[in-house]
Amino acid sequence: MSARIDDIVVDFLDGDEKSLQTAPMISPIPDIIPPNETAYITESITLETVKDPAELKNTQINIESSKTDDEPMMLETDNIELSKGKHSDIQMPYLVTGTVTNPHSEKAENILISAALYNDKDELLGVLKRTLDISLDPNGSEKFELNYPELPDEISGKVSKVKVKAYNSSY
Repeated sequence: MSARIDDIVVDFLDGDEKSLQTAPMISPIPDIIPPNETAYITESITLETVKDPAELKNTQINIESSKTDDEPMMLETDNIELSKGKHSDIQMPYLVTGTVTNPHSEKAENILISAALYNDKDELLGVLKRTLDISLDPNGSEKFELNYPELPDEISGKVSKVKVKAYNSSY
């Protein structure tokens, strides 16, 4: 039995545990997670109600899930390369490129790709993501680039390994 992630909501809290801002409808990649599988959650959120970063003291994450017999439609990725980002003026220090292939007999129409960035100690430093603007016929392939969202300057130069997942979203 797999788990379907129905909704993820993040509350950004001040020192009194009061909500400064809420980020609703955050999606994992993939949204159906079989046993012993990993999903990545990434989002870039501007805290418009926060004037000073010191106001933010904690986060509260609420995940709604349900059991399902469905399996995610995972796609294949290969030719994965990690390189320095193209935009040095903003916080996009890494670019992940590769090829995604649909090995299934049905068309993939809502393709989501994520790249988890790790250091040499296998610690997760950040996650990049992208939705492809194309669909893939059975056995179809397409090249991709990932460099969003912005990442903290502190991870620049520390990423040594990348793990990429791609799937056809059910949403």
